[in-house]
Amino acid sequence: MKKIYLIIICMLLLVGCNNKKEEDISFIMKFESEKAMLVFNINDLNSTNIFIDKFKYDESKVGKHDVVLNLYYSSTCRHCHALIEWLESVKDDYPYLKVVKKEASKNMDEYKLILNKMNIKDNHVPLTIIGDSFYVGFSDSKKSFFDTLIKYYSTIESCDMVDAIINDKDIDNCKQINKK
Repeated sequence: MKKIYLIIICMLLLVGCNNKKEEDISFIMKFESEKAMLVFNINDLNSTNIFIDKFKYDESKVGKHDVVLNLYYSSTCRHCHALIEWLESVKDDYPYLKVVKKEASKNMDEYKLILNKMNIKDNHVPLTIIGDSFYVGFSDSKKSFFDTLIKYYSTIESCDMVDAIINDKDIDNCKQINKK
């Protein structure tokens, strides 16, 4: 029994759950065009406005393209479970959305590769990747952000960075497609 506890503790140290209080959870996004990482906090009005401006979309084009949402999670992370439950509850609202879930600790080599290739400094879960944008954490207050992102990406042709990385495809080409 002690061995099981030790294994669980080691796994949490390797891939920690983003267990900050809801109001402290930040959205992390990488904008390739600005070559910078921006941290969004839901309570910061300026960050919220930047986010909304970056991901404006034409409502009439929602659902024109398929969207792949890659989710790295931990079975012991409450934020991960909340995100998975929310995605399950809204799946009928996004028939164009494909969710690819992978437990980070069972896919550690791939998870580390993704973090490295996408220059993601925060190794907490849940880690959500759509196109070449990534997000760490989840709370109820983030649902509207995910809604916006899913709809935005469904209006453009995008490239799945995770697929490009794990299948050794041209990552720079993928980034160019996502900039359009």
